[in-house]
Amino acid sequence: LRAAIAALPEPAVSVAVAYADWEAARAPDPWEVLHAAEALGCGALLLDTFDKRGASSLGHLGAAELARLVSAARRAALVSVIAGRLGPIEIEQVLPLEPDYVGVRGAACRSGRNGPLDAACVRRLAAVVRQGSTR
Repeated sequence: LRAAIAALPEPAVSVAVAYADWEAARAPDPWEVLHAAEALGCGALLLDTFDKRGASSLGHLGAAELARLVSAARRAALVSVIAGRLGPIEIEQVLPLEPDYVGVRGAACRSGRNGPLDAACVRRLAAVVRQGSTR
């Protein structure tokens, strides 16, 4: 992995992905992923969900644990991204945790994550982010 990361062309950044529902995914827990990302020289940590029908990342890990992960990622010089079934309510709850980014898919699409991108949905989500970033 070190060699693959080192070989990435500029301005590409490697992203380590940790699942909030890591047990269901049979994946390493998010802290293991964060430590590996730091050791390997990754540029970012994405906290996401494996099961796209279950709870959100916030529902799996809770705000306090997500805040600790975001803070640890920042100390490790990793960009932090919280995703995983985030809608407007969840975005309002994760913005105070100060991730560098939030990721959405289903909430930005018409008829769920496999539907087409919907401009009205994107505008609503952008308004939530703008409002939350002014607090």
